[in-house]
Amino acid sequence: MQYAWYHTQFSKLNLSLVLLNTGYEFEKTIGNLEIDYKQTFGTYLSVKEKKWETNFGAYGQTGKSTDKKVSAWYAGAFLGYAVTNTFKAGLGYEYLSGKNQNDSSSDIKSFSPIFGTNHGFNGFMDYFYVGNHQNSVGLQDAYLKLNYTSNKWQFT
Repeated sequence: MQYAWYHTQFSKLNLSLVLLNTGYEFEKTIGNLEIDYKQTFGTYLSVKEKKWETNFGAYGQTGKSTDKKVSAWYAGAFLGYAVTNTFKAGLGYEYLSGKNQNDSSSDIKSFSPIFGTNHGFNGFMDYFYVGNHQNSVGLQDAYLKLNYTSNKWQFT
């Protein structure tokens, strides 16, 4: 695995860029091990301004996996507002590309949130959307988040 990560802040805007190259070994034929490389790249932007917070992320995947071409992407956005000091509300939407069930090509079009990162994304849909993403139909996740904090308790 090789990666490059850059993070900076412009006033209230946070910007992160990532480039990730991961190699996966697979058995092409009995006793013949090969390595394919998949690249994940993208950006994450976030802003907090008084009672408002927002973020946007967009990532792509390309390369090869188990001798198949990879072409997948992810996009997500969130807008939140602190109604009071203890109550926050927000709207979000995430899209992970997928493969149509009628698609007979061998290409991988399903975005794979590698290294178990999907819990940080997908609202609470990751409880249902974990495991092998290689030929999944993808995910569209529109969500409303409500958060109430009192003393050391937090309800979401």
